[in-house]
Amino acid sequence: MFSNTEDAGNRNRTWTIMIVAAAAVVLVGAAALLLGVFQGSGAGSAPVQAQGLPNAKRAGDPEFEQNKGLVGLVNKKFYTQANMLGQRQALAKGEIVNFTGRVILGVELRGKVIGKDGTVLATALAMPVPKVYEKISPGGSIPYSVTIDGVPQKAELDDMTLELEGLVLGE
Repeated sequence: MFSNTEDAGNRNRTWTIMIVAAAAVVLVGAAALLLGVFQGSGAGSAPVQAQGLPNAKRAGDPEFEQNKGLVGLVNKKFYTQANMLGQRQALAKGEIVNFTGRVILGVELRGKVIGKDGTVLATALAMPVPKVYEKISPGGSIPYSVTIDGVPQKAELDDMTLELEGLVLGE
């Protein structure tokens, strides 16, 4: 018999506030998304870092080819183990010996795990010099350790190799 006109007015006002709030949330989200897209592709984005040592001499470079036989990887030991997450990893340990007569300022070592079918199952690049040791003096040696993560649990391993991949020599 009696109708309450105040309830209808409050209901309309509530719906209006909810619609305006939802539109504001959508607009703020779209603005944030657009800002992220334009900032990420602009000149202010961080450059992609190259893997390996800067200025390292690598295979094909005459200085590398001349000196690679004078940098020895001795007392090599390879084994596998489980890391803290229970995943399988390979380790290579040994010593790097400098027979070049020059100070070595950078060494890149490439470790590979090879499966029974000859495929490379996992690989890693390590830089014991300068990351762990500052340099290797002429006639000196340093220990190294290369950890190769991502070795498949069920794969049968055939071989593990370690190669000198890059070299930075001082004067």
